Amino acid sequence: MIVLDKNEHLVLQIRQHWFIFFSQLIVLLFLALLPLIVIEIIKLLPVEIISSGRSILALVIFFYSAWLFILWMVGFVIWTDYYLDIWFVTNTKVINIEQKGLFRREISVLHLDKIQDVTSDVRGMLKTLIDYGNISVHTAGQKLDFVIRNVPQPDIIREKLSETIKLFRETAEETGDNS
Repeated sequence: MIVLDKNEHLVLQIRQHWFIFFSQLIVLLFLALLPLIVIEIIKLLPVEIISSGRSILALVIFFYSAWLFILWMVGFVIWTDYYLDIWFVTNTKVINIEQKGLFRREISVLHLDKIQDVTSDVRGMLKTLIDYGNISVHTAGQKLDFVIRNVPQPDIIREKLSETIKLFRETAEETGDNS
């Protein structure tokens, strides 16, 4: 996991909303059932396409098994991406760990004193009903903003992050630390 400094503690741990993972699994389930639906539709056709039913059955089972194996692997990649994409907010920094595929991970660290603004964005009826959206952390630099997408309760997380930044700045002023 992550290693924190001596006087550092974890404030927030943020992942994507469960609905994102669930909706991707529903798509995979539909894709798993799609060949069975197509086979049933073909059976309803009046024309017999291939006369030897036994050899075609073995071929259909082989390709359907291969299709399920591919979907299983895609599901594993989706789960890995969901589980390993995470934001940690500590009392001194924001750590963004982004898994990209199975064998690539990006870790970015943004110190709280570099943050100028935090915004939350909820767009759409479904996102409003389920209460998930995006959070953007803006810095003074030319670099792109830190964005975590599809987080649950983005307004509450934005408030907690803003409070953490405020507390960090107050503590830095009291101690005279400008880092």
